[in-house]
Amino acid sequence: HYGEDTRVDTIERQAFYERAKTAYLVIQTGEERIYGNLLLAKGVIACRALYADPEPNFVTDTPVFIHVENGEVFKIDGDEKGAAAMNKWYDKFAYDENAHKIAHTMIGMLPSVTEMSGYVVKDERLNGGSCWGIGHVSALDMPPAGQPSDTHFDVILEKVSVYLDGVAIMENGEFVHPDLKPIADKLVG
Repeated sequence: HYGEDTRVDTIERQAFYERAKTAYLVIQTGEERIYGNLLLAKGVIACRALYADPEPNFVTDTPVFIHVENGEVFKIDGDEKGAAAMNKWYDKFAYDENAHKIAHTMIGMLPSVTEMSGYVVKDERLNGGSCWGIGHVSALDMPPAGQPSDTHFDVILEKVSVYLDGVAIMENGEFVHPDLKPIADKLVG
């Protein structure tokens, strides 16, 4: 919470589950490197790269806006081509209760990836960017049951800014938090 102790720290697993029940945004990591999970309860994801198998992947010139509330996508607009493609894709899964739920997110930290290529395995690691998955999550990645869905969609954001409880973690794709900046600088050399 803003004004309280905002150090980056670890927490015991069961205590994390209890604390996460009341959180607006959660970052979970058990590693010393920058890696973890973000849970978006409410907000807007502005992306330019869209990936869904077997549909063709593409990168747009202007952003698609994915509106999220209670951890679920409820509206997609913005770039006409991208929004139309996503809405068409999701129309196929109207029966699927998990198709619009946030599945995962990650912050890209691969120094050699500096621009989008249209290839998801590379773009989701875009240095200073973020990848958001929507839909299916395996039980291995989200124990015990996962988030079963007949679809999964990945969207890529460039030069993200991340603020937690009013504290800047990243701004325009660069780590600025004093606990994380030295680690990020070391990783990207």
